[in-house]
Amino acid sequence: MSTEEYRTIRNQVRQLSTDEQFRLLEDLVAILKKKSRPQHSILELKGLGKEIWEGVDVDEYIRQERDSWESKNDELKTHSSSQNLDQRTNDDYSQVKKSVELLGRLAEDVDRISLILHSLQNTENIRGIGEKITQERD
Repeated sequence: MSTEEYRTIRNQVRQLSTDEQFRLLEDLVAILKKKSRPQHSILELKGLGKEIWEGVDVDEYIRQERDSWESKNDELKTHSSSQNLDQRTNDDYSQVKKSVELLGRLAEDVDRISLILHSLQNTENIRGIGEKITQERD
């Protein structure tokens, strides 16, 4: 892009309302995030951790897992009071709900931090462009 094209675009942006400028900035940040985020395939995970399963008899492992489910199921059946089970279920649900809420907040914080980092990076890029423009004017 030539310096003249850049100036034309910059002047057009200045004519936008503040809300439109912020919307444009959000769009630009989204574009930059997509460009900076490497694309991965689920196939990249193929074979990951295979050494953990070396020497494990798959059928025996599955049988042991199913047996453990049965023993847990038997424990629940023999639990003395359905009220206690309901309370435990409610407690478990509350813990899971809290964990999900915390994970949601954490994801939001990560997004905010990412935006801040991209903004800082963009600020440096803009500062460099501004310096080039200043030098070209002089």
